[in-house]
Amino acid sequence: MTALAATVLISGGADLARGPDPAAAAARMMRGSSEQAAALGRMAPLHLLWTACGILGGLALRDRVPRKGSHSSPTAAWLGKRAIAAAMVSAAAFALGALRVDPGWIHAGAGLHAFGWLVYLRNLPARL
Repeated sequence: MTALAATVLISGGADLARGPDPAAAAARMMRGSSEQAAALGRMAPLHLLWTACGILGGLALRDRVPRKGSHSSPTAAWLGKRAIAAAMVSAAAFALGALRVDPGWIHAGAGLHAFGWLVYLRNLPARL
């Protein structure tokens, strides 16, 4: 949540620096936030499909019985979890209006989310 709060504060500071009227800056942030949240809501079904593909792919590639030369990597699983978290923080920052980017870039975050699930579940140990 710290990264999300920092992006919101930076965005708010940039909006205040742009206009002389603080009330106008707040109105611009609210309008941008509602537009971006609506765009994210329209993209949600596709992002859920990406997430399902990543989860199912990771489970399909997971080693049930360790083979010779094949093993799980705890480091890769850790990196997969960080990719999942980064994708979720970027989507939340976009929905709050803190990230002023084209909505098409959020699809890259959805791909990162799916890839994170694939890597994380693929590298879980055979016995938990």
